[in-house]
Amino acid sequence: MSTDSSKPVRSIRYPERLVELMLNQLDNEPLDERARLKRVHKRFPYRVPSMTIRMQQPGSTTAAHYIVHTRNISAGGLAFLHGGFVHIGSKVLAQPVRQDGMWTDILGRVVSCRYIERGIHEVCVRFEPPIDSSQFCAAAVTYDFLLVEDDDAIARLAEHHLGMLNVEATRARHGREAVELAGQNRYDCILMDMEMPVMNGWDAVKSMRDNGYTGRIVAVTALHGPEDEQKCLECGCNDYVAKPVMPNTFRRILDGVNDEPLLSRFHEDPAMRDMVADFCDGLPGQLRALRELQEAEDRQGIQKWSRTMRGTAGSFGFDPLVAAAEAIELAVGAEANDQSLGRSVGEFMDLAKRVTGPSRPKFDRGGQGPSSAAA
Repeated sequence: MSTDSSKPVRSIRYPERLVELMLNQLDNEPLDERARLKRVHKRFPYRVPSMTIRMQQPGSTTAAHYIVHTRNISAGGLAFLHGGFVHIGSKVLAQPVRQDGMWTDILGRVVSCRYIERGIHEVCVRFEPPIDSSQFCAAAVTYDFLLVEDDDAIARLAEHHLGMLNVEATRARHGREAVELAGQNRYDCILMDMEMPVMNGWDAVKSMRDNGYTGRIVAVTALHGPEDEQKCLECGCNDYVAKPVMPNTFRRILDGVNDEPLLSRFHEDPAMRDMVADFCDGLPGQLRALRELQEAEDRQGIQKWSRTMRGTAGSFGFDPLVAAAEAIELAVGAEANDQSLGRSVGEFMDLAKRVTGPSRPKFDRGGQGPSSAAA
């Protein structure tokens, strides 16, 4: 597409507040059944008030540059507001802004242009070829969860709240079914009820970890005691949530999924794999020891613990844990108040929940070597 050398002009010169009001009115328009069935890709709200677009209408040899207000985006295209009529089939070079703040050149063609009001038109562009819309819009990111829950009413409620967060949930009714599904699929998160028939959550999580599953698992249980939380973490869960689970708790769980996993420097080193995995397996016990020292207000014990953890975590390649343990040690040495020390301990705890160990090789029941199922 050839372009002229002029600077892009703002397509619509109305105040931002008025344009946003118009966009909201368009979003609330009922969609007729025929138009709904014609849609191939799901559309997501995409509000960028200053996106650059270049359009070359049929018969023209150059493309005009505009700054437009976007309305929505999908894998197949983009809709935006424009201060004039555009012919169907016009070539388009759009520059939508990604979630990282950078823009991408995407080619397409105008497939519709309809008059709205005040000289403003809604223009729809079909991309050639389709894109990954999740790169540009957070609402387009979908997640796959495994929901392990034997109670139908609680499962339906959880599926409703998860659906509002763009999470697709697969249901398992007991631990054994969950172990089978985890052996076949990789989930963004497993929500594990702990008290279930056939196989309970503790045994299910332990079996998953023994079989090499390294994904995020969150214990969801009606057991509220601190020893219950510790038991869940020790069996291999990354986090613990007490029932009843509120809608904002699902949001917090999803935020935890979006946290980058904390991997060892030696994560890909076969010679270190088992030793790093042993460190990760022992981390819940270390956290329990730290919590007990904190409850006993044993500052000297906390300082000794953090000094030991600093060396151990560094030896197994977890540098962020080294820095967090050092912060605890410095807080004790500086005689920080309980609130400041507690904050340092809490930051270490949060960081430790992101630790993800390497998967161990699977062995057959006879212990004669790698399982043929993994081959």
